[in-house]
Amino acid sequence: MKSNPIIKEMKDKFEPELKPKGVYKPTPEMRTNPLSKKPSNNVVKVVYEGYETLFDNVHHTNAFVSKIKEGNSIDDILEIWVNTTKVYWKKDSQTTPEDNDLPF
Repeated sequence: MKSNPIIKEMKDKFEPELKPKGVYKPTPEMRTNPLSKKPSNNVVKVVYEGYETLFDNVHHTNAFVSKIKEGNSIDDILEIWVNTTKVYWKKDSQTTPEDNDLPF
């Protein structure tokens, strides 16, 4: 069967960038906030069972993390990190949080 060039073009454009060891980084085209196109020193890492998702260029980390926690997949999330600080962890996770004074 001959492949459809439109499907190939869309797949190439929106295919997630997979990193080694189950690390996923959404492509710039997948990001919806215009601020994510502007450089920032903040990275938010969301840890799931078996893989991680990295979001770079996050400008308002508190709001970004709050939005993730409101989402439907919160039960699947084991940890959320902002740069090198763990800001959320699943209660039944085997990991223990570092003490921090973040409001979430």
